[in-house]
Amino acid sequence: YAGLGITRESKDFDKVLLFDQIFGGGVLGSMNSRLFSIREQTGLFYTINGSLLVGAGKQPGMVLVKTIVSPDRLNEAERVIKALMDEGASTITVEELDEAKRAVTNSLVDHYANNRSMASVFLFLDEHGLPDDYFDHRTEQLMGITKEQVERSVAHLLKGNHFAKIRIGRI
Repeated sequence: YAGLGITRESKDFDKVLLFDQIFGGGVLGSMNSRLFSIREQTGLFYTINGSLLVGAGKQPGMVLVKTIVSPDRLNEAERVIKALMDEGASTITVEELDEAKRAVTNSLVDHYANNRSMASVFLFLDEHGLPDDYFDHRTEQLMGITKEQVERSVAHLLKGNHFAKIRIGRI
């Protein structure tokens, strides 16, 4: 599945970023995601991963879910993925959201792990016109986001979005 995402400068970006941790794994890794959970629960997918923020920058990124499935279970797999996307953030728990917040905030230190990372941070700040102390306040920004805000932002992005389905192989 592929569809139009949001820009990095969207007011909904941080809310979608937090949901993306739950949906696709983000900095937590794919084995701690809703997509991986449906793989484990259904046995439909050889592999599955995705994100709501692929390539988000000054231009909108993409919502992208990639998987490998057996041709005889393709329709069933599509229904399961579509249901998960339609569900959006309506079933996330406060605990899941708190874990996503911790994951993103704990990963902020990685921006300063080496010279290359630091250079990327300064280029990012310059490109988006952000203040030098942007990352000093990032934790506060993320921790202030509520479950309801995430639900609204994700619903806006996923509900009614017309996703392209690209199928490759013996289908």
